Amino acid sequence: MQLICRTIFVTLFLAIAGCSLIPVYYPDVQQGNIITQNDVRQLQLGMTPAQVLYIMGPPILKQNFILNRWDYVYTMKKPRKPMVERRLALYFEADRLVRIEGAAKLRAPALSPVYPAPSMTRTKPEPYSTPATTY
Repeated sequence: MQLICRTIFVTLFLAIAGCSLIPVYYPDVQQGNIITQNDVRQLQLGMTPAQVLYIMGPPILKQNFILNRWDYVYTMKKPRKPMVERRLALYFEADRLVRIEGAAKLRAPALSPVYPAPSMTRTKPEPYSTPATTY
């Protein structure tokens, strides 16, 4: 009887202690738009919404009452570490980017206005002409 009690006690002790001794895998959790330094550096005042959409992708938040503001939010939660959050707000007036807020660590030192904004239209390549060959 004493052997059975000791066996049960040791088994329970190891089961409880085992939960804290064996590391459990916790995946990294990423949410939102990934905001990279390269993408933010490409943003220039004076760009059209289509150009910003091409660089940054669709915004995670579009305000219903403030139509000229696009919000990009990115969060990263690694196990046993504090959550990292990056926010970027872009403001448009007359279909031009006029202000960038947030992601100060990522932004280039100065964003200069660009007028007129570069065109996003694609041009058709000229048809390939084969040189005349003689045999």
